[in-house]
Amino acid sequence: MIIQDRHLRERVNHARCGMVDSVNPLGLEATRVAYSEAGAWLAELSAYLQSNRDYLVDAVRTRLPGITMNVPQSTYLAWLDCTALGLANPQQFFLEQAKVGLSPGLDFGDDCNQFVRLNFGCPRSLLEEGIARMERSLRNLKA
Repeated sequence: MIIQDRHLRERVNHARCGMVDSVNPLGLEATRVAYSEAGAWLAELSAYLQSNRDYLVDAVRTRLPGITMNVPQSTYLAWLDCTALGLANPQQFFLEQAKVGLSPGLDFGDDCNQFVRLNFGCPRSLLEEGIARMERSLRNLKA
């Protein structure tokens, strides 16, 4: 932000304390380039993330029994409902049994302990490997 009024600038600086420390020259240049020259890159990235999302939605539906999800609309984070699995801690189960690191639902509220958050903003090969590991761990759970 460029704030001319000294008093308003002081108020904004005080309000952002602890949240946004400072702007550095590299960050400023990256922001300028992103807004002025990155349209094509953003379009490609959006298409890639949508493709990963669609892959994940299909994989959850067809390969991960007991897990459901709503289709994310404008994020690269999927909220997976593991309630039907009957696990005490789904995040811990997938970490220990599948070696897949997911964000625990409890990080988002006390009533979210049966949920995990999966980041699909990654290379497709990594997403495919994570899904395959989760699928194997669920097969072993049933055995």
